[in-house]
Amino acid sequence: MEEEKIDKTKEFDLTPKEALTLACIAVMSVDGSVEDDELKVVNRIIQGDHIAFLKAFEVYNKIDALDSVNLACEILTPDQILFAITNFLDLVMADGILSESEEKLIQYFLEKSGLPGETLEKIEYVLNIKNNFSLFE
Repeated sequence: MEEEKIDKTKEFDLTPKEALTLACIAVMSVDGSVEDDELKVVNRIIQGDHIAFLKAFEVYNKIDALDSVNLACEILTPDQILFAITNFLDLVMADGILSESEEKLIQYFLEKSGLPGETLEKIEYVLNIKNNFSLFE
């Protein structure tokens, strides 16, 4: 007899900001480490909302990164998802390295959101310009 898969995301009631925070936590921790610079970016993204961070962290401790992304995609509007993806790219570059696991999770988020793949390329292009500090060396 095949075991029925339980959707763990259905038991959590999150606000959009908490869902955004949950996805941020998933993105910043998927590479196995959390840097101070990444925490600062998350704090900026959620506008210092420590309550949202604590609730999202509590949920993150109960589900994995993919379930976190699935849950966030269920809660966030398309505009909120675009905001999230743009900020995720900024977040993962906070430590100066875009790991393969971070890139895969962001790509998964983009696929689950239904936004076109070109969206990520356009965002990456703009962020590369924004973060090209070598122009001033």
